[in-house]
Amino acid sequence: MAKVHYRCSDLGYQCSFEYEGPKPEDILPRIKMHMKYAHQIQELSPEEIEKVKSKFKTVE
Repeated sequence: MAKVHYRCSDLGYQCSFEYEGPKPEDILPRIKMHMKYAHQIQELSPEEIEKVKSKFKTVE
Protein backbone atom coordinates (compact mmCIF):
# COMPACT_ATOMS: atom_id res chain seq x y z
CA MET A 1 0.00 0.00 0.00
CA ALA A 2 1.34 3.43 -0.95
CA LYS A 3 2.23 5.92 1.77
CA VAL A 4 2.83 9.66 1.83
CA HIS A 5 6.36 10.72 2.79
CA TYR A 6 7.54 14.17 3.90
CA ARG A 7 11.10 15.42 4.42
CA CYS A 8 11.62 18.81 6.10
CA SER A 9 14.82 19.40 4.14
CA ASP A 10 12.72 19.46 0.94
CA LEU A 11 11.44 22.86 2.12
CA GLY A 12 15.00 24.13 2.47
CA TYR A 13 15.46 23.63 6.20
CA GLN A 14 18.70 22.10 7.41
CA CYS A 15 16.71 19.49 9.27
CA SER A 16 16.66 15.70 9.28
CA PHE A 17 12.96 15.34 10.17
CA GLU A 18 11.10 12.81 8.01
CA TYR A 19 7.63 11.39 8.48
CA GLU A 20 5.27 9.17 6.56
CA GLY A 21 1.77 7.85 6.87
CA PRO A 22 -1.09 6.41 4.86
CA LYS A 23 -2.68 9.75 3.84
CA PRO A 24 -1.74 13.46 3.82
CA GLU A 25 -4.35 14.28 6.46
CA ASP A 26 -2.76 11.67 8.73
CA ILE A 27 0.72 13.19 8.66
CA LEU A 28 -0.10 16.91 8.55
CA PRO A 29 -0.79 17.26 12.32
CA ARG A 30 2.62 15.74 13.15
CA ILE A 31 4.33 18.03 10.64
CA LYS A 32 2.60 21.06 12.17
CA MET A 33 3.82 19.99 15.62
CA HIS A 34 7.35 19.57 14.27
CA MET A 35 7.29 23.03 12.67
CA LYS A 36 6.10 24.57 15.95
CA TYR A 37 8.75 23.03 18.19
CA ALA A 38 11.72 22.65 15.84
CA HIS A 39 11.34 25.80 13.75
CA GLN A 40 9.30 28.07 16.06
CA ILE A 41 6.48 28.43 13.50
CA GLN A 42 3.47 28.63 15.78
CA GLU A 43 0.85 28.22 13.08
CA LEU A 44 1.09 27.44 9.38
CA SER A 45 -0.83 29.72 7.05
CA PRO A 46 -2.96 28.13 4.31
CA GLU A 47 -0.21 29.04 1.83
CA GLU A 48 2.45 27.37 3.98
CA ILE A 49 0.30 24.25 4.31
CA GLU A 50 0.02 24.05 0.53
CA LYS A 51 3.79 24.46 0.26
CA VAL A 52 4.28 21.58 2.70
CA LYS A 53 1.78 19.42 0.81
CA SER A 54 3.59 20.14 -2.46
CA LYS A 55 6.62 18.33 -0.99
CA PHE A 56 4.72 15.13 -0.17
CA LYS A 57 5.98 12.12 -2.10
CA THR A 58 4.16 8.85 -2.61
CA VAL A 59 6.24 5.83 -1.61
CA GLU A 60 5.54 2.12 -1.75
